[in-house]
Amino acid sequence: MKTPSDKNYWFRQQWTQNFLQEYQLYRSLLNQANDISGKNAPIEQKPAWVAKPPLADAAEPDMDGLQPGQIRLLSQPEQMVWCLLLRNWGAGVWLIVPFSPFPYPATDEEFYLGGKRTEYLDVLQLWNARTLHALFLRRSWLVDTLTPQELQYAECLFDASTCGEELPEELLARTALPITAAPDLRLDYKQESLARFAALDAADFEWGELCAEATENPVPEINPDGLMAAKFIAWQMPRFDTGLFAPLPMAAAGRRASSICWETPWTPSALLDGFFQESIPDICDMTRHIASAEEPDSFLNTENETPNLLWKLPQECLKDSSDALFFHRESRLLLGTGYTVRENDEAYIVLADWSSKEHPNLNTPADITIFLTEPEQI
Repeated sequence: MKTPSDKNYWFRQQWTQNFLQEYQLYRSLLNQANDISGKNAPIEQKPAWVAKPPLADAAEPDMDGLQPGQIRLLSQPEQMVWCLLLRNWGAGVWLIVPFSPFPYPATDEEFYLGGKRTEYLDVLQLWNARTLHALFLRRSWLVDTLTPQELQYAECLFDASTCGEELPEELLARTALPITAAPDLRLDYKQESLARFAALDAADFEWGELCAEATENPVPEINPDGLMAAKFIAWQMPRFDTGLFAPLPMAAAGRRASSICWETPWTPSALLDGFFQESIPDICDMTRHIASAEEPDSFLNTENETPNLLWKLPQECLKDSSDALFFHRESRLLLGTGYTVRENDEAYIVLADWSSKEHPNLNTPADITIFLTEPEQI
């Protein structure tokens, strides 16, 4: 990003020096910890963000209600990774900005956000911004939310970092000096930060490729009897009053209607890959249910949220927490992704993200076939 003047040079130089001191201390502590047996190493000798997220075995992820400005702790990387949800780019894809594990900006492409939050939420790594599908992002924990002013700062900084726009002086003063030559310890820091995302980036890319294929090419028929049952439901159920659900984008939904729902032992990527490789095991490995549709505005619908399509999770279904894929029954194209969630004594299936703006017409829930899967893994 452009720097309009050197008026803030002293402040930025101080940020840079503070970062280098913190980073060198971290590397020293990490080297000490690596010299000791993992079982006997005192836990205080290893920075907390090196460990796996401790919430993974203690709490269910906050899968519903992804919104710009949220700060979330991801579940997938081996190390603790916090990120800001900056923009929803549609089709289940989000732009996220990771937080630095250090309390000072390292370069001119990092920004001291501050805000007196918990540790590791002070500095945004604008240079490390990336896209991430909601399938992975939903498996996270909501930690905090930016103020409107802070979100505006983040938007301004991202635009500056990608378009070369000049930063206002007050924002420039909260960045460090640029990297101008090698060697520089900050280059090592960048490489280490990128490595934390390597496995997740690879899985996310693979999922994007599978989604693109499944929205354009029909998957094989799973079970002719199941398709006939879905047709029977469509004949028996009245069509929806489209005016009643006008706020819903690209879809129709309503009361007293159902969809075929398959409970599977595979992850979403394994299921799609199996469809296209024609290697899905016998149909007996899946359990067929009937899921009744619910009125969308009775659940997970606030002024700031997009209304969702909902189904009640069948009582005999064992998957209280799972990912979900939604297909058009006749064309067998992928419509979207979602999840299951429990609210008090009720459990629901939620279609949260459409995979494409262009998809076949939907007249009733009987036009949708649902596959409940194991949570996506990396």
